[in-house]
Amino acid sequence: MWKNIVKEPLLHFLLIAILFFVIFDVLNPPTDRNNVINISKGRVEQLNVGFQKIWLRSPNDEELTLLIREYALDEIYNQEARALNLDKNDAVIKRRLRQKMEFMLQNTMLKNVTQSEINNFYQKNKEKYLEGSRYSFEQIFISRERNKEDLNTIIEKQKIHIASGHKPSGDNTLLPSLLVSSSESDIERQFGTAFINIFIKLETGQWQGPLQSSLGWHFVNITRVEKAVLPELALVYDKVIDDMKYQQKREAKINFEATLFERYEIHIEGLMQEDR
Repeated sequence: MWKNIVKEPLLHFLLIAILFFVIFDVLNPPTDRNNVINISKGRVEQLNVGFQKIWLRSPNDEELTLLIREYALDEIYNQEARALNLDKNDAVIKRRLRQKMEFMLQNTMLKNVTQSEINNFYQKNKEKYLEGSRYSFEQIFISRERNKEDLNTIIEKQKIHIASGHKPSGDNTLLPSLLVSSSESDIERQFGTAFINIFIKLETGQWQGPLQSSLGWHFVNITRVEKAVLPELALVYDKVIDDMKYQQKREAKINFEATLFERYEIHIEGLMQEDR
């Protein structure tokens, strides 16, 4: 009988739990503990507002009591865990604290900028705000839905047409035969990356190709190219401001971290100071 009791998993669990609390009480005498959880009116209101955002109504008395109880449990668990030093050497906690510090920095180190600074930033970084080139062109589609020999024959026949000064012919397709003032990104979406990479290198005013897309092959004639232009500051003002804020945050973070390193000595076990 005693052997069966000793082998009982529940008994093992109870013994471990008892041992856990014995060690806890030894390491943390009651006189040194703060067993008071203070919940302010502001915190209760915050719990109330959080409930309303999720359920679109105010909590009833029972629900509010449960919310307060859960919050109190969070605080109790937090104190108990800290008393056991469970927060020490925890990579997740360290990362979260670093994120909170970085968030504070981002919101406290931003400075107001003048219109002159905005103008200077825009001029120094104007390549970021260039509107890409736009192309107007014709395209003749050759379907790949045929055997390789027939495909090569058709392509060579169209090349001969082009060489003799005639417009090539092709297959029916849902793709437009004429595209006007299309951006590089628009063309890439319709014809693919491999197509646009070759397309932007072609000359204007003549039939060239074929260029391959995911659909088949295309002879193209670029009729017009509108070069990239720099828009007025007013048209990209919000983006310029966002970019300035990002740069400010980045520079502030770099400077703050450099200051932190100056305040601390870093000792690496097995590595001499002069070796670093």
